[in-house]
Amino acid sequence: MLLVIAAFVAAACHFLLSIIDGLGSIELCYNNLGVSFGLLSGADQWLIVTVSAFFLVILVIQAFRESEEKFRYAILGICIASAGNLIDRVMGGGVCDYIRLPFLPISNFNDWVITLYLGYYLVLTVKDINQC
Repeated sequence: MLLVIAAFVAAACHFLLSIIDGLGSIELCYNNLGVSFGLLSGADQWLIVTVSAFFLVILVIQAFRESEEKFRYAILGICIASAGNLIDRVMGGGVCDYIRLPFLPISNFNDWVITLYLGYYLVLTVKDINQC
């Protein structure tokens, strides 16, 4: 089962990279000292690490307190991608950004995963509110 999931993820990454390559460019690496999409690039690295770790712990706690599985998956998706960026920041002093699309700041795969899962969470929340 794990092999099937890994193959699916690899195929999805290849598909996404081919779309990105058609729309913009993939660069080797740009060391992003800020947060997602280059925001707060002048901030102190250890402040960003501390705040990121704090919010990551809060999100993990919230994910396990969440009663609905779909909300839990959305929160955990954000956590996993955030943890990847946090590891990059601690180990390398910044996050390696490599995806450049027209009219958008340079970013990495984790930034897009965070954005997509956040969008998914917001859609779930709006649908949940409308059902009440």
